[in-house]
Amino acid sequence: MIKVLNVLLWAAIFGFWLFISRAYHPTLLIAILATAVLVAVSATAVYLNHLVLLPKYAEHRSFARYIIQLVAAVTLPGLLAVLIIQAIYDYLWGPDPNRFGFWQNLAYEIIFISIHVIIAMAAIRLSKKLRRGKPGLLKK
Repeated sequence: MIKVLNVLLWAAIFGFWLFISRAYHPTLLIAILATAVLVAVSATAVYLNHLVLLPKYAEHRSFARYIIQLVAAVTLPGLLAVLIIQAIYDYLWGPDPNRFGFWQNLAYEIIFISIHVIIAMAAIRLSKKLRRGKPGLLKK
């Protein structure tokens, strides 16, 4: 059940960002592909943080190590997203005259991914508080 809810949640996030960003892409196909890449790398960073980094932090209690790993977990998918989206544009549209520079795009993607990681952390924390506060609420 939880897996289905996760898929539906990420599908809703995809739909939201596609709706918001459609006007900024030259074709619907490019908008769909670029949005799919961004949502996929965001989901990757969210799950990497939740399933790998936070448990390691809980075990070792090294905040500096956690932050360094979290920065890498956000930056590397951001870098991958920039490269893939630029390749999509080049293949389907040709060089985009409105394209931002590489570093500016990377900064935007890191911000985009970071927002999803922060929201996911807040949602998970809220969910845990609700589960502790009311028996039966949000249980698996």
